[in-house]
Amino acid sequence: MDEAVLLLNVGSPDAPTAGAVYQYLRQFLTDERVLDMPWLPRWMLVNAVIAPFRASASAERYRKVWTPAGSPLVAISTDLARRVSGASGRTVFVGMAYGSPPIAEAVERVRRFRRVVVVPMFPQYATATSGSVIAGVQLAFAAGDPIPEVVIRPAFGADPGFLDVLAASARATLSAAEPVDHLLCSFHGLPERQVKKLDGVCFSEGCCDRPAAERWSCYRASCFDTAAGLKERLHLPLSISFQSRLGRDVWLGPDTVSELRRLAGEGKKRVAVICPSFVTDCLETLEEIAVEAREEFRKAGGDDLVVLPCLNVEDAWVTWLAGWVERAG
Repeated sequence: MDEAVLLLNVGSPDAPTAGAVYQYLRQFLTDERVLDMPWLPRWMLVNAVIAPFRASASAERYRKVWTPAGSPLVAISTDLARRVSGASGRTVFVGMAYGSPPIAEAVERVRRFRRVVVVPMFPQYATATSGSVIAGVQLAFAAGDPIPEVVIRPAFGADPGFLDVLAASARATLSAAEPVDHLLCSFHGLPERQVKKLDGVCFSEGCCDRPAAERWSCYRASCFDTAAGLKERLHLPLSISFQSRLGRDVWLGPDTVSELRRLAGEGKKRVAVICPSFVTDCLETLEEIAVEAREEFRKAGGDDLVVLPCLNVEDAWVTWLAGWVERAG
């Protein structure tokens, strides 16, 4: 056996039930890279407050998007792995940081390959996403033998080829719809504290003017880079927002719903939303944006919210991803 590929993502509950979501939230939120606080307050917050009180409501949200094949994120990722395998000639596996299939199980399936290319499926680097799955795969390999050559691909949100694919996908959806007044790039949110701690310079003067090689770990700057690449290619009025807030910390802003209300208040009747921090449709795109955000936009006076799908298993995305693996050398 020569070379295998691991596509890594955050994961989903195993079922759209309160019990499964409860277990998923406990696993997800007790990760110190996700909630970066001392272990005892984190354990108490997750086990005594968040998981018990959010499980039922979150399960109801998951039921709205669940498919016959299971979680959209896992089902689409599994299909993507099959297609990338066909395009690249490599054996491709999927691993999830939380839920199934777990990263540790995926690592055992590739351990006897001579070389393993690891692809965190996050266009922008963040410690709660890329950092978490990279740490998970490194720990899993270190827990046994043999340990193959492991190559970890970097975040790709500013790669010109990826941006071409993303823009072409957006253009295809927009061309089939009525003209829109505005394009909103809704990125997954993070607490400002996490972003500052990770990069050390973020929010200071000139942060985003640094060369890309010096700010690769600045999530906020990476989001700006992706949005700028889309604006250059799509030639639409564009703004940026951040979604999926949790807790009382100050998060990156503006908040997506607040930005949609602002746009509606300015008379923007038809707005398109793209979620460039997700390559696979999931709860955050299919329910949080396509259902909840659309409803809020209409309440604020907007007519229609055009939600652009993630790349999922589009042919151009599969081809680009196979090439991204090939470029690992």
